[in-house]
Amino acid sequence: MNDNEAHIQFILSRINRTRTQRPEPRLREIACQRCSSDNLRSFDTEMNIHFPGYENLTMPTVWVFPEVMVCLDCGYADFSIPEPELQKLADNDGHWVRSNVA
Repeated sequence: MNDNEAHIQFILSRINRTRTQRPEPRLREIACQRCSSDNLRSFDTEMNIHFPGYENLTMPTVWVFPEVMVCLDCGYADFSIPEPELQKLADNDGHWVRSNVA
């Protein structure tokens, strides 16, 4: 076996080891709040929350990375905003301009 083949074997062994060492998915005993389905799946997400309206484009946005639970039957999604980001939203709530446009 030459060096290139040895390197490929090493990479393949690392990939296989990583696959076998992954933890089992968490069992959830919860149901969708909208349709009561148990067909739920968790997704890692990236959200950029900004205050509404053209007047607030200069306000800083708040990035959050929550885990979102999605019902694969009806599309309902549920997540919580982590405390530090929630505090940023609360701190800026009194500073944004509320638009009169409905």
